[in-house]
Amino acid sequence: MRRHDQFSLDRPWIDHPHARELEAISRILDEEPGMAERVGQDLVRGVKNPQTGRTGMSRDQVLRVLVIKQMNGFSYEELHFHLIDSTSYRTFCRFGALEEVPSRSTVAENLKKVRAQTLEAIHRVLLKRAERERVERGRKVRIDSTVVETNIHAPRDSTLLWDAVRVLTRLLEQAAKRADLPAWRDHTKRAKRRMLAIQRAPTQEKRKPLYRDLLKVSHKVLGYARSARAALADSPQEQLRRLAFKLNDYGRLLERMIDQAQRRVLGARNSA
Repeated sequence: MRRHDQFSLDRPWIDHPHARELEAISRILDEEPGMAERVGQDLVRGVKNPQTGRTGMSRDQVLRVLVIKQMNGFSYEELHFHLIDSTSYRTFCRFGALEEVPSRSTVAENLKKVRAQTLEAIHRVLLKRAERERVERGRKVRIDSTVVETNIHAPRDSTLLWDAVRVLTRLLEQAAKRADLPAWRDHTKRAKRRMLAIQRAPTQEKRKPLYRDLLKVSHKVLGYARSARAALADSPQEQLRRLAFKLNDYGRLLERMIDQAQRRVLGARNSA
């Protein structure tokens, strides 16, 4: 597990814009040795005697290989290929002319030892340097994101009404187990059928009667919630008063959804 910091017969930089960029980054890494030291601490973390065993990648090499991987978004397979194939990358990563690039698995093993806390510390060092040299003030950050599938449904009028009916009915069931409530009925099955029918309806005209029935059910559930809230609001039990607060909160949301659906759908605006 010994880590060496020496490299042999380093190649000169080629005359190319990307090579000059790598040279500038290399100079920064040399001037900020604390970054490589942090990486080195991760490499020997948990090792009983890091001074024994076969020689591995140096902390500087691991840091530089990590920079190449993150700059280009390489997979480990692509990273290993470019380290072997590219003279500039080998020069940047301090693999000398007579030194073999470690195997893909060895490269991956070393890079995975670098902890998130270490990367954060390295970023802070770079940010302070950029601020010191007036390159960046560090007040804003720009990120890129990837769209991924989620189990959250689109916020359509029909699904919003269904969600509110479902939640209010669940709260009514919880309250009914602890207190006597004014008469009410569970309309969730009916509301769900109407919501699904609206999703499958091919035209706006065929959706309208389904929406009218869903709105009728929503009005009923809203009335149940208001009656239950009034019955529970002054209860000596704190748990029932909390339920009254939730019924009022979700009831107000349902009221807004009903108003929105009536204006958007029955007012001839397209919605699903």
